[in-house]
Amino acid sequence: MSSVAFQMMSVAIGWQVYSITHSAYALGLVGLVQFVPMFVLTLIVGHVADRYDRRAIAYVCQSIKGVAALVLCLGAWHGWRDVAPIYAIAAITGAARAFESPSMAALLLNLVARN
Repeated sequence: MSSVAFQMMSVAIGWQVYSITHSAYALGLVGLVQFVPMFVLTLIVGHVADRYDRRAIAYVCQSIKGVAALVLCLGAWHGWRDVAPIYAIAAITGAARAFESPSMAALLLNLVARN
């Protein structure tokens, strides 16, 4: 899931939360819930990206975000009226993006030969 897809999912999450709660505060919490895992995991994700296979990390993170998008879609289809599961999914996607970002950035350097 690319950065654009993540941004689209963030907008969809915000839209869904606002349509359920009609609260600007609840909408603001979406951004906070997505950002906190990236902030908390900063030191860990760099270590993981340097130590383990970056392609596998990116694959797992993108798979997690894809499943999260599917769960959000199913939740919207079934008419979720509670925002707690949406916040949980937003936190999970934030954590997945935290692990994915340094792995993808490091992969770019391996695409072109040194010479």
